[in-house]
Amino acid sequence: MLIIHPDEVDGVLCKNADHGLGLDFFKFFEIVIPSLDKVLGQPKLDIQFPKEAKVGNGETYIKIGYENGLPELKEITW
Repeated sequence: MLIIHPDEVDGVLCKNADHGLGLDFFKFFEIVIPSLDKVLGQPKLDIQFPKEAKVGNGETYIKIGYENGLPELKEITW
């Protein structure tokens, strides 16, 4: 767990060290939006998932399919 000490809070972007840091979202986007071009201009990663993955050992396993790009539970065997 990362703990932020109240002395580390800048008082501009983050107002306190509580959960959520009292984040000023308008200031956050003012800082982040100009740098998005650098991030979005980078080539995208092309991640290839197998059509199906089997996790487990022997007769006990979970089969996961990635046909739609997201993991989908296909089968559980005990």
